[in-house]
Amino acid sequence: MCSPMTNSEVTELTDSSTSDAEVGNSNVSSDFNATDLGMADVDGAILFTGSNPKKVLRLLSTIGVVVPKLRLFFVIQSALLFPSVYKLWTDQQKHLLEASEPLSLAGDGRCDSPGFSAKYLTYTFIDASRDVILHTELVQVNEVGNSVRMELEGLKRGLQFLLDMDQCIFQACTPTV
Repeated sequence: MCSPMTNSEVTELTDSSTSDAEVGNSNVSSDFNATDLGMADVDGAILFTGSNPKKVLRLLSTIGVVVPKLRLFFVIQSALLFPSVYKLWTDQQKHLLEASEPLSLAGDGRCDSPGFSAKYLTYTFIDASRDVILHTELVQVNEVGNSVRMELEGLKRGLQFLLDMDQCIFQACTPTV
């Protein structure tokens, strides 16, 4: 079952599971000093709580905590945190999809803005019997012509992904598309 990731797990995952090739930078370890890498815990806490990095770093700096510059926060985020989260997500998704039980799917899409002016939609598939997210699809409006068509496209792509992974879907519940 999927459990929330703690800051120490991010550090462990970054240290032991994310190779330089996966990060996309052959000099990741030489780009950061020990202090920068120690800040990965702070940066992870900011990222995983959805906090505003500029405000949190300013608050910490005000009370005397040594914090990275905002630019370094984003460098650490893209070089270490995002690849670590992606690896954890794909490993857990693979584990969930390897279970040979038929899926009872629930799916729905959510747009980045209300009405007919949305640019992006994220369609999420949940296995209702296990209460876990199995897959997400991101659809951009220019791929389908208009924002009304995005939800159906997300549903089609997600179902195709699950079928390509040899998943047996015995029940699916979606809003009217």
